[in-house]
Amino acid sequence: MFRNWRRVKKSNLKNFDRKFNNLKLLFNERFISREKSLESLEGWLAYCSHANTYKYRKHLIREFNKSFSQGDKLFVHNKRNYINYIKRVGESELEFSTQRTLFNYKRGLKINEIALKQGIKESTVWGHLINLIEHRQLSVWEVLSKEKVYSILKKIYSYKERLRDIKRRFKNNSVTYDEIACVMASIKSKRRYPKNKKCPVTK
Repeated sequence: MFRNWRRVKKSNLKNFDRKFNNLKLLFNERFISREKSLESLEGWLAYCSHANTYKYRKHLIREFNKSFSQGDKLFVHNKRNYINYIKRVGESELEFSTQRTLFNYKRGLKINEIALKQGIKESTVWGHLINLIEHRQLSVWEVLSKEKVYSILKKIYSYKERLRDIKRRFKNNSVTYDEIACVMASIKSKRRYPKNKKCPVTK
């Protein structure tokens, strides 16, 4: 059925726009959670992804990230910083599975718990966290301890280094490739958004 589609019916678009506005109202009044709203939007995105709707879907994701950060203390700790972040970063490029990982991580779920809840591998969860750190939706300091971050930083000589080269500098298995990748993602984030140059990682 979907293989032959190229456009989404205008009536369907209008219906979803009304539903989207209702979701925002319910969310702002705290009748539904951000996660529940996300599930509804994911279904619609899956539906219209079979048509030529790339720009439309990017717009929707951007609007969701703006509108559904309001009042959700588990997701946004500093509203002003989050608004500034939206201006700097194309959030719409982050997939919703990654956003769901962020939501669950902010709720205090562990990596293995997130993997089980979302039906994905733990390595995928780590990949999401790394992506979120690089795009400044999550701080490396929220993922790793201060001691671990600094121990990894001491072994990094260049942001262009391969993870395995950094890993070899550790004489034991005290750090993992994923942990190194988190720190590297934070360094890349500083290079991507070079306004603050005091520290190679965002604290």
